[in-house]
Amino acid sequence: MGNWTSSKLCDFGNLILGVFMGFAPWMFAFPPGIPTANAVICGVLIVCLSIAALVGFAAWEEWGNMLVGLWLMISPWIVGLQPTQAVSIQFAIGVIVAVFAKNEIWFRAHRETDHV
Repeated sequence: MGNWTSSKLCDFGNLILGVFMGFAPWMFAFPPGIPTANAVICGVLIVCLSIAALVGFAAWEEWGNMLVGLWLMISPWIVGLQPTQAVSIQFAIGVIVAVFAKNEIWFRAHRETDHV
């Protein structure tokens, strides 16, 4: 684990959160329909973007994760979900994913300027 930088740890954290978000509907009995579909789709997107970022970094992967995280935070109100455990879980995961993505963008920007 010697090659693991702070940015790779953020990618790995988002990978774990994406897997968790994908399985959350069954772990926490989300209501069927939009809440379940939203969680699964966002979880799959987070996993795919995180794997892409772990394999080869490009800024678009982090921006993508940030957008998915922000979507998880606002989607319950956009699609009109009732306040439930699903809303709380989606919001919390969204915040963490967006923060990890923001931190990775920051780490990369500062690491690149340190070497210039």
